[in-house]
Amino acid sequence: MSSETVTGKVVTVRGPIAPDDLGTTIMHEHLFIALLKQKAPDENTPASELALWHQKLTLENLHLARVRKPILDNWVLSDENLAIDEAMEFRKLGG
Repeated sequence: MSSETVTGKVVTVRGPIAPDDLGTTIMHEHLFIALLKQKAPDENTPASELALWHQKLTLENLHLARVRKPILDNWVLSDENLAIDEAMEFRKLGG
């Protein structure tokens, strides 16, 4: 699917459609998830990247997470209070 095909559209399982044609939808979100198995460093991970694994995700290292460097905090959603706060904010904004 080219970017021209989906520009200004909502991508659905049946293909791209205009936002006005979307109607009521059911969303699917994960409030808790751990993607460790696919992302955990292994014996081939360079030592420079292995040192990142236990760092907290911060504005200073966010650029590394964006290029998928191994930062544990980027692959786990487990903070119950934060999940509640974010879900309530979503609800407040119409979700």
